[in-house]
Amino acid sequence: MSGLVLAAGTSSRLGRPKPLLPFGETTVLGRVLARVQAAALDEIVVVLGAAAVEIRREVDLRGVTVAENPDFAEGCATSYRTGLEALWIRARTGGGGAPRGSAGHRDRSHRRGRWRPGGAGRPRSRWRPIEAAPAIR
Repeated sequence: MSGLVLAAGTSSRLGRPKPLLPFGETTVLGRVLARVQAAALDEIVVVLGAAAVEIRREVDLRGVTVAENPDFAEGCATSYRTGLEALWIRARTGGGGAPRGSAGHRDRSHRRGRWRPGGAGRPRSRWRPIEAAPAIR
C-alpha cells in the first residue's frame, strides 16, 4: 500500500508555507510524515511545489520519495497527478511491484489463485463515507 502526501500549495492567504508551521517539536509536515511512516506503508510519496527548497532544508525527507510539481499554482489536482505519476513510475520500474492490471500482476495473481478472466485491472473500491476527517494528534 502506498501513501501520498501533498505539500505543494502556495499558502497564499497565510503568507508562509503551511507545511513549515510549528507543530510541537517539529513542523506540520514533519508530524504528518512521522504519522504516515508509522503506518508501515510500502512507499510514501511527498509532492512539493511552492516551498520545495525551504521544505527540503527544514524537514527530514529520508525514507520517502519526493516528487516536485512544477504546476503547483494551477491547483491541487496537479499535485495529485504528480504524486500518482511518481507512484506509477515506481511501480513500472520495480519500486512498488507490477502495476495492477499488468501482465506481471496477472501472472503472480494467477499463481496465487486470485486472478480470474475479466477481473484484472478492475480494482474494487473500499471507499466508505466518514463524518469528518481524522485529526492529526
